[in-house]
Amino acid sequence: MGAIVRLMRTLLISLVLLLVVPAVASAATYYASPTGTGTACSQASPCELLEAIEEVTSGGAVVLQPGTYTPPEAVFVNKAIDFGGAPGAAASTVIDLTGGSSGIDVFVNWPTAVAHDFTILGADDKGSLQLVQGTAERVVSVRTGSTSSACEISPQGGTVPILRDSVCRVQASGAGVPAVALSITCCVTTGSAILRNDDFVSSGPEGVGLLAAEHEAGTQLTVEAVNVIARGPGKDVEAKASGGGEAGVSLSNSSFESVRSIGGALISPSNAAGNQTAAPLFVDAAAGDFREAAGSPTIAAGLTDPLNGALDLAGQPRTQDGCHGTATDIGAYELIVPVPPCVPPAPSSNLFKVKRIQLRPKTGTAVISVAVPGAGQFTLWGKGVRPVTSASQGAEILEFRVVPRPRVYRRLARLGKLQITLKLRFLPTGGSPRQTKRNVALSLRTASGTGPHAL
Repeated sequence: MGAIVRLMRTLLISLVLLLVVPAVASAATYYASPTGTGTACSQASPCELLEAIEEVTSGGAVVLQPGTYTPPEAVFVNKAIDFGGAPGAAASTVIDLTGGSSGIDVFVNWPTAVAHDFTILGADDKGSLQLVQGTAERVVSVRTGSTSSACEISPQGGTVPILRDSVCRVQASGAGVPAVALSITCCVTTGSAILRNDDFVSSGPEGVGLLAAEHEAGTQLTVEAVNVIARGPGKDVEAKASGGGEAGVSLSNSSFESVRSIGGALISPSNAAGNQTAAPLFVDAAAGDFREAAGSPTIAAGLTDPLNGALDLAGQPRTQDGCHGTATDIGAYELIVPVPPCVPPAPSSNLFKVKRIQLRPKTGTAVISVAVPGAGQFTLWGKGVRPVTSASQGAEILEFRVVPRPRVYRRLARLGKLQITLKLRFLPTGGSPRQTKRNVALSLRTASGTGPHAL
């Protein structure tokens, strides 16, 4: 696993350097709609989806207006463009490929391409998300009646594809169907993929949530999965290494339970690195509604990191602010809970009370008892007396010995009585200080009335 981790770190450094530069430069924006015609591709006169992709140039954008698109051919996002709907529009922006021919999919294959905010509908051997390079975020891919995957990632080693804030769901029918929600296969030499805040859900007796497989000698596949949910009746997570290749899936702050490793492939344990095995709670998983339900163990259990993306699948802030800081959920959605206004804690009381003063004429000193209301620091001082300080851990009675300095003591010995002014100050933990004065008449009885009395 050490070699895989080192490779992952190297690839992540390369990715961060890529992310420093905006993925898409400022250029022309083209608009598409389900009923679009012509080649204007403007907001007022949108064109057909494939036409908009054909017209857009590197650095530009294709904006999908809401509705259901039924392109006759595969959709290729193989330019440095931004492609997709408005943030949170996946539910209303659909690319329906169920009626097309075999092999019609949505392909994302450019290092700085970004595809986002739409839903892919597929069936049998058509209609999946195919991510080779670039970023796909806030995408829903649903495939029914199929042994194929709803999402497939095929990293080529040059860049690290990112899939985040997305749902890959495969609904297989029939017994013994090994349907996979997300399948990652690799590659020419080495390859890596990053998964952040995704849901991978499969049905069917042998369905797999997340599969990573390497089949070629001398090749190596590494997958970093953070804040993901992987569930399948067969296995939640599976990794295969065959033909002399290596494969490893590193999971953290993720929800999964059952795993299967083949050929020495490595999978992070489900009871480490913030992972959890308890089943997530969804609003209606059977109907494809993977929003978190109240009480789900995935709530606020994720890792907060900029690489997660700024928004969840619904377009809500990925990190929710609360009175006690910020938190990120596991999975594609954040549970939005209204947070009442933060009420600051009541300031700590600084009201203390002098309970008793005991004069000790034999020594010319005194003991003063003070009741403090809570934790803090109490200080007693005054002209001609030794200052003392004591800390309280809570509401308690503190005692202080009032001892005159030598010059004052000599005067006290000569006069027998002497009034001094004490200053008392209490600084409560988390509060403001309070200070007051108190006059104390010290007295001293010397032996036979002669000479100063030793302290």
